Amino acid sequence: MRFVAALLLAALAVLPAFAQGSAQISTTEREMVAAYGALLGKLTDGAKLHLERDQERWLANRRGCDANAALKAGCLEARYQSRAAKLSLFAAGSYPFISEQTIVKSGKLKHGTYAIDASYPQFDAPSADFAAVNRSFADPARDLADSLVESEFDVSYDQTFELHRLNRDVVSVWIHGELWQAHVEVWNTGTLVDLHTGRAVLPEDVFKPGGEWRVRLLELVDAEITKDFLDMGHGQKPASLPEIFNRLKPADYLFEDDKLVLYLPEVALGLGMKGYAVEIPYVALRPLFRADGPLGGR
Repeated sequence: MRFVAALLLAALAVLPAFAQGSAQISTTEREMVAAYGALLGKLTDGAKLHLERDQERWLANRRGCDANAALKAGCLEARYQSRAAKLSLFAAGSYPFISEQTIVKSGKLKHGTYAIDASYPQFDAPSADFAAVNRSFADPARDLADSLVESEFDVSYDQTFELHRLNRDVVSVWIHGELWQAHVEVWNTGTLVDLHTGRAVLPEDVFKPGGEWRVRLLELVDAEITKDFLDMGHGQKPASLPEIFNRLKPADYLFEDDKLVLYLPEVALGLGMKGYAVEIPYVALRPLFRADGPLGGR
């Protein structure tokens, strides 16, 4: 095991020739290597083996940056930063057994090419059954990727994810996707995963029972949208905002470390924007959190 780890760290430390002239890429790679080494040194047995295998898979999937030579440097830099952030999160508290799965492929179409570089999380902890939540991440990515190789014209599909650890047992997953075809489609989804039960946590499980939290959230969203519409010169906000708010799905709620981000696709559509979100600091929501919920101690 130590020999494998040593070889892996050595491979990480060797910069590709094309990147040697980029100080920023070198810096972000070193930060990622340091985060990996620090985490690996803390782990033993099954957790250590899981991390080593996940890192090997991640290294192999860096080839996704080869699809566009002009953007390769920026792609690698973003990859290193994202990986370092995940490794640092894994080091905070008990190891969560989360692996990074990636679909990387490219090829020719009848009238163009396709390039797919999509990553999503997989929860592997043996302590719970994560089958359903893992399918919710894997199936949409796989289905979309499979459909795109049957396209006729140029198409590109990119997807990344971030993780936030709300407490020792709950991880918040944010997935960001972009589909470039005849037009550009952008999506953001949030999911709370309970590491103890293996199940998704709904917004109703975060807030106190009753409807007070919905009323307060709508007030905060209303105030923010009103301000944005005035700042952007769009005049009146949507008259149907209460209905729009009530139609939000759990996936429209992203719980970050210090704030809730609410994605409002219907508002974005009305504005002709690819996306629209309202950020609400937890300090404004603290009285509404369940004491026994994932944010009860915030």
